[in-house]
Amino acid sequence: MGIGLGVFLLVVGAILAFGVKTSLTDFDLTAIGYILIAGGVLVILLSLIVSCRGATRPEHRDQYRFGGASGSRGTRRPEHWVLGLART
Repeated sequence: MGIGLGVFLLVVGAILAFGVKTSLTDFDLTAIGYILIAGGVLVILLSLIVSCRGATRPEHRDQYRFGGASGSRGTRRPEHWVLGLART
């Protein structure tokens, strides 16, 4: 969703900055277009950074121990195993 919003802002900003040649007394459409282009680039960069950070998070797959002391499958590990602190 973030990348789509960024592309939309880029397109609207480019249309206002480069395509519209009308002059309004209260608004500078070229400046508004450049602001929208900058906002679109910022949204795209932030969405890529957030999506890349989410992909590097480790998955905790070993929360369950198979074949425990009683031989049953799916028993929960004690907390010291989940945290990586094996008791001796």
